[in-house]
Amino acid sequence: MDRNEHLVVGFITVSIAVLLSHWLLGWFNIDIQTIISLICITYIFSLLPDIDHKSGTCTWLFLGTGIVGIIISLLNNQYHFTSMDNLMWPSIILLALTFLTANFVGHRQFVHSITFDVIISAALYFVVHDWRLCVIAFISFYSHLAADELWFKFK
Repeated sequence: MDRNEHLVVGFITVSIAVLLSHWLLGWFNIDIQTIISLICITYIFSLLPDIDHKSGTCTWLFLGTGIVGIIISLLNNQYHFTSMDNLMWPSIILLALTFLTANFVGHRQFVHSITFDVIISAALYFVVHDWRLCVIAFISFYSHLAADELWFKFK
């Protein structure tokens, strides 16, 4: 599957999960901050398994996202235009993780696993401090793995 197909599958899966968890469990408030968080998490985590492509679009996208995050964090330290104080370390980690996996991990190996999904989704807690968003990250990442598996079964 290509990047756009993974995004569509990720957003559909997460939308269903968020709506069901909101209606059945009351997990999420539908406000602008929650919506932005869900969009960012879904976007990143539905593409994250493909950071093991050395020259793939997702690799370049995440390298750029890490660099932009570092720049925004540095500017924010100087000018205080946002309350997002925890952007530097996640940006550095995304940059380093992308570089390391693209150069030293083969395609569809450890990064394409539920184990990596659990590790990276749990690590998100140290950024967002909300376990419900970590569950959504897990679902989004897993949607990529499931879509890859289904794609190859029908091809």
